[in-house]
Amino acid sequence: MEKKINIPKNNRYGSAIRFFSSESGRLEDVTGIGEALSVNGVKYVLLFKKTGSSITDIHNSLDRVGCVIAQGRSNQESIEICEKALKKIEIKIEKY
Repeated sequence: MEKKINIPKNNRYGSAIRFFSSESGRLEDVTGIGEALSVNGVKYVLLFKKTGSSITDIHNSLDRVGCVIAQGRSNQESIEICEKALKKIEIKIEKY
């Protein structure tokens, strides 16, 4: 006989992650990190690549330049926070 388990929901917050998108080439600079971090609800802005790194097609998460992680009152608000922060970040790529 199957026993049903009741786990109370405690969803007080939502969270989201959004990755930076960029073209392939050599990473020249990433600006706006401080401005992105100042957006209310942004918890982290992580860079996976250093200046001078080669940016290629994405085959795994570490092929990305970086990401923004945010927390809000709901998942939707968290997504909106990430999107607002991403607009403050500029990725400069030297195309090959």
